[in-house]
Amino acid sequence: MRLPFSFGLAVALLFVWAGVACQKYGQPERLRRFAALQQTSTPSKSVSTKLPESPSDSSAKPDTIPLLTHRAVIRTTFGEITIGLYGKDAPQAVENFVKLSERKFFRGILFHRVAKNFVVQTGDPKTKDKRKKDEWGSGGESAFGEPFPDEIFTDAPSVKRGYKRGTVAMANRSPDANTSQFFICLRDVPELPQQFTIFGEVLHGQDVLDSIGGVEITPQLNENDGRPVKVIAIKSVAVSKVRALARK
Repeated sequence: MRLPFSFGLAVALLFVWAGVACQKYGQPERLRRFAALQQTSTPSKSVSTKLPESPSDSSAKPDTIPLLTHRAVIRTTFGEITIGLYGKDAPQAVENFVKLSERKFFRGILFHRVAKNFVVQTGDPKTKDKRKKDEWGSGGESAFGEPFPDEIFTDAPSVKRGYKRGTVAMANRSPDANTSQFFICLRDVPELPQQFTIFGEVLHGQDVLDSIGGVEITPQLNENDGRPVKVIAIKSVAVSKVRALARK
């Protein structure tokens, strides 16, 4: 059955409007679409309220525990967050993060997005410029000079582990378009499609992350997803290399 022309035109206009809205909100398109499906009027409480030294479950199977190759201390205006990096599972993503950190690239960059009980997001250099506020979330730079591909390998421990609470992953608008933006999960998100390269996990400072995730926001995508009202900035990132060992 053919649809009336007027109906088809209305659908086409709707898709055009959705594309413009995506650019305006400045959210990576794939993550934005998932968040839109998950939106609720009242966010549910996280199952876990506290992380151990590492969120890797001590009862988990060995093949779901990623190797830590680096440790990064992210100093923010809300406190310190220490993350472990998976240099074996996601070598390019980790190299990108390490090189950008060494260049002091992240200094002054803001957390531009808080999606309640979902993720917090940062890494956009445009957030250093208040005049580009409407563009926050749409920028990014790669240490390699151009976007780099996703590293989502089915046999990698990080992929088998999935998007656990405290997971650090690349944020991008489309496949193989990674730059400097990344997000951190505020809860376990098993329903999130395996489309974003996981390259680390929070080791210490989950309380700081929870504080960031609980700030007042200016709604953008929906009432629980938007820009923090209060400025939350990265002051510095210090990375050190560690011996790559699996944790028990």
